[in-house]
Amino acid sequence: MLREYEFNDMEARMTDDIKRGGGTFEQYLAQIKKTREEVRVEWKDAADKRAKVRLILGEIARKENIQADEERLAHELENAKKHYPQADPAALRAHIAHALRNESVLKWLESLQA
Repeated sequence: MLREYEFNDMEARMTDDIKRGGGTFEQYLAQIKKTREEVRVEWKDAADKRAKVRLILGEIARKENIQADEERLAHELENAKKHYPQADPAALRAHIAHALRNESVLKWLESLQA
C-alpha cells in the first residue's frame, strides 16, 4: 500500500515535469520503449526507500510532536492552488502539510548535531 502511494507520487511528479516540458507521460514511455508497469518495476527500490523514510520521519514527528508551521502551510497552500487549480484542496493541503512536517523533522535532526 505504501509502496503504491510512492509509485503514484513518483509518477505524478514525473508526469508534471514532463508536462512542463511540453510532453506527456505516455510519450515518455513510448520514447523509452517501456510500459508503465516496467517503469514501476525499475522504481521499486526507490519507492521502498521513500516509504521507509516516510515512516521514520512520521514516527519522529509523532514522538517529538513536530507539526508543519500553520502560517507557512497556508501560504504554500495558496501558491499550490494557483499552480494546481484542479487538485483536491484537502489532498493538496495534506500533501503540503506532510512535506513541511518532514522538513521540520529534518531541521530538528540537524539541530541535534550542532
